[in-house]
Amino acid sequence: MYIRTANTADIEEAVWVENLIFPGDIAAAREMHDENGAGQMIFGLEILPEYRRQGCAAMLLSHVEDAARNQGRKGLVLTCEEHLVHYYEKSGFVNEGISSSGLLEKTWYQMRKSF
Repeated sequence: MYIRTANTADIEEAVWVENLIFPGDIAAAREMHDENGAGQMIFGLEILPEYRRQGCAAMLLSHVEDAARNQGRKGLVLTCEEHLVHYYEKSGFVNEGISSSGLLEKTWYQMRKSF
């Protein structure tokens, strides 16, 4: 598996895809993007069913954390559904409670890992 650092074109493409799926909700993320910000926001981590329970998500999280550290970031932030809170806690994230995000009219939990 090859993992590379995202660039501005990747962000633009991701926003385009997210706009197709979630019109208006994710579009604001582009304006909030700060390449020199202290933290790294993870907007999505999806593993195909045939690759689940093989350590792929942990490997991706580890790579993102290494990249963030190398860029001088101070931590990672993500939101997840309740059934994934325990998984991210095992990976060192702290549950900060229910997020203000109302995306898809679901309840999301904000998770943070500081370093």
